[in-house]
Amino acid sequence: MMGRRGKQPEGPRASFKQLLPFIFEHKRVLAVVAGHMHHRLKGGGERKWLVESDGVLYVNAARVPRIEKSGQRYHVCLETDGERARAELVAVSP
Repeated sequence: MMGRRGKQPEGPRASFKQLLPFIFEHKRVLAVVAGHMHHRLKGGGERKWLVESDGVLYVNAARVPRIEKSGQRYHVCLETDGERARAELVAVSP
C-alpha cells in the first residue's frame, strides 16, 4: 500500500517503513494514515485505499480528483473507540 519514489530504495517512504517497527515497539498504534498516494498506478491498476494488518489500519487518504467536475468531494472519516480504528470513504455533494 505504501509506495516508493522512483527506483531508489531509500527516501521518505523507505524511512517511514523502517520507523514503523520502532514505533510499534513503544506505542500502541491503531491506524497509519498516508496522503498523496494516488489510487491509480502509472502501470495500470489501483492501489488499495484501506488495509488492515495485525490490528493496524493503514489508510491511503488521497483521492484524485478530490473534487470531481460535478462538485462532489471525497473525504475519509476515521473513527476509533480506543481499541480499533475504522475508516470510511465519504462522498460529499455540493
